[in-house]
Amino acid sequence: MPRMLTAEPLKFCSLYWNAQRSQHELRWKDDNGKRKTLRVPNSQDAEAFAFANDELIGAGFVNISKKSQLLFRDFLPSYYGWLDRQVHNYQTGNKYGDKIKPARRKCVRGYIQNHILPELGEVPINQVSVGRVKRLQRELSQKMLPQTVNSVIGTLNQIMTMAIEEEVIEVNPVPSIKRLQAAPPEPRYTPIKEEVELILDHCEGWHKTLIMLAAGTGMRISEILALEWSCLRGNVLSVKASAVKGYVGACKTADSVRRLQIDSRLKARLAELKLQSTGEFIFSTKEKKVLDGIDMLRQVLYPAIARAGVPKFGFHGLRRFYCNELERQGVPKDFIQTKMGHAIGSATTGKHYRALRDEDHLKDDWIIEVGR
Repeated sequence: MPRMLTAEPLKFCSLYWNAQRSQHELRWKDDNGKRKTLRVPNSQDAEAFAFANDELIGAGFVNISKKSQLLFRDFLPSYYGWLDRQVHNYQTGNKYGDKIKPARRKCVRGYIQNHILPELGEVPINQVSVGRVKRLQRELSQKMLPQTVNSVIGTLNQIMTMAIEEEVIEVNPVPSIKRLQAAPPEPRYTPIKEEVELILDHCEGWHKTLIMLAAGTGMRISEILALEWSCLRGNVLSVKASAVKGYVGACKTADSVRRLQIDSRLKARLAELKLQSTGEFIFSTKEKKVLDGIDMLRQVLYPAIARAGVPKFGFHGLRRFYCNELERQGVPKDFIQTKMGHAIGSATTGKHYRALRDEDHLKDDWIIEVGR
């Protein structure tokens, strides 16, 4: 029979929840001060197991520290494991499991490490209250856009929801917090053809080839960085992947998978670049790794824009330029949507657009030529 608990403990023992193992543990120190651990079988009630093994532990007071006393940071390994499983589902093409891209996992972990943990890491997870979450939201709103704050709080909501599912807490305080109203987007500049040409005059080498490719095909920068030499056949590029933050995966949508024709000048520049290349990607680091879109913006496009004295814009500005040039040529809307990698029409107007044969949008007179 287990001993009766005494008000004055002779030896301190506690029942802990090990989040990494998803298992309770009994922890105590022996007469020499060495910590001892006894794992509780998942098939048994942890609290009952602690008292039933009192003889094994020795005389003393057993302090029951239930799951609800778990610190917020100690629950995160379970959440990170859940993220890892979703990335695995994405990478293996699992049709049924939840999926996220590796880049999204990296972003979420950044939210946690930089914004959530500094405020809530040492707080018992059952004491993460509406007031604490509201205070976190208010502090974040002083240094970032409302939509970014909403993403951080949304990550916290995921964590707390998972804690409820695992019976660590009973109440999730986050849904009580009202989302911040997103700030209206700032007007985005779209260059005209003369400005694109001026920018190209102020860059050279593979930098110029990359910008020409963005302006002449309307491809997303993530699609350009995922291009392999095997995607180029003559003057036709096959878009079938996307590279985000160094990770190559599927295109943004199913409609983004497409073929695009390039002009003779861009074809010649790519042929010259291929002679110098030793890797599988058309654009890559010296270590033959995938380039990062943000790096290309800061190291390639922005400097060229500054040298040309043109108003600042991003790679998506070249995508808008491409769309405008196609419209100026009188290209039908459905062809523009196909070339841009968008779904034809919408839920209500899609039936009015005719189906396109793959070769219909590979026409010479619908090529945007840039670069001198």
